[in-house]
Parts: sequence; C-alpha cells; structure tokens
Amino acid sequence: MAPIKEDIKCPNCKRKNRIKVIEECNSNHVESIIDRTFFTIKCKTCNESITVDYPLKLVTDKYIIYYTPTENKTIKDKTKCELKRVCDTYDDFKEKLLIFEDELNDVLIEFIKGFYKTQLDKETLSAMTDIRYNCKLENQIVFSLVGANKSIGCPIIFYEELLRRSKIKKIKHAELIDETTYRKYFRMRGLIWN
Repeated sequence: MAPIKEDIKCPNCKRKNRIKVIEECNSNHVESIIDRTFFTIKCKTCNESITVDYPLKLVTDKYIIYYTPTENKTIKDKTKCELKRVCDTYDDFKEKLLIFEDELNDVLIEFIKGFYKTQLDKETLSAMTDIRYNCKLENQIVFSLVGANKSIGCPIIFYEELLRRSKIKKIKHAELIDETTYRKYFRMRGLIWN
C-alpha cells in the first residue's frame, strides 16, 4: 500500500511538515514501532522531534494488529490469521507486540496481570498507574509496575501451568483484548467471569 501524504504543524515552531502516513506495514517495522521511531519525525524547520500517531495495520506471519488510536472497535478481517487484535493506545500496541513477539498468549497475560494486582501491597498499588508486560526471560515473565518504578516476575512454570489448566476461547475477529475484555475468552476449571 502506498503511503498517504499529510501535513502536520510542528508544536514548537508552528511550521507545516509533510509526512508519509503508512497504512499497512510488516514485521520489518516491529522494532521501530516498539521504540516509537516509526511514529516520530523531525521538523524540517526547527529539528523538533514530533510524535504522530495514526491508524496502522501491522501484518506479520504470526499475527495482525490494528492500531486505531482513540477508537476501540472490532474489525472483521477475513485474512487467514489466528491472532488478530485491535489496540487503541500506543502502550497497548507496544505491549501486544512484545507479548506476540515472545510467543505468549495475551488473554492469559491479562489474567496474570489481574492476579498480580491482587497480590501487591497497598503502597505499591497506590503508586502504580498500570501493570504492563515487559519481557520474557529464561525462567520468568517480567511485568513493569508503571508509576511505582518496580517490576515483578512471574515464573514461566506458573504461566505454563495456567495455560494447561485454562480454556481460551477462539477469537474470530480483530478484537481489543485488555484487563476487562479478556474475561469473555478465558475460563479455568469452572471459574467464569462476567
């Protein structure tokens, strides 16, 4: 797909900059999306770095993610791909990329994040604004406690045991999976959430 050209105003010098908006990209762009350089341009007049978020479809061999800033919607995509998701914030988009690149199940990761929130002390909970998947190490999965400047580890064995005991319903369309929506797709030994 050919890029679309759009004009944006620099917040620093107020001059127009013409940018190329790419509507669809592939796995070659994953790293630049994660470090956000994909959405960053330099003003041609004052050299200010400007972040420009816009809708994007990322297609890889293993998954498809629709980045739809500020829009939470289901996308009916007929592409033959098991993993299709929608992310409406950059933080969700980045987290989803990290989870899928580490070949983990995002529905189960949301369950684990919720579980760890119930295990945290009051001081950490009050300082924390969010819990985010960070990375997978050899023996553990690491979550960042945003705002509390801490991280916690989940043993890989715990993740694998939960995955074995869980029933995760197939997701047919590109859906937003987050701390509340994952419950529609997750069951574990008779536990049902509404």
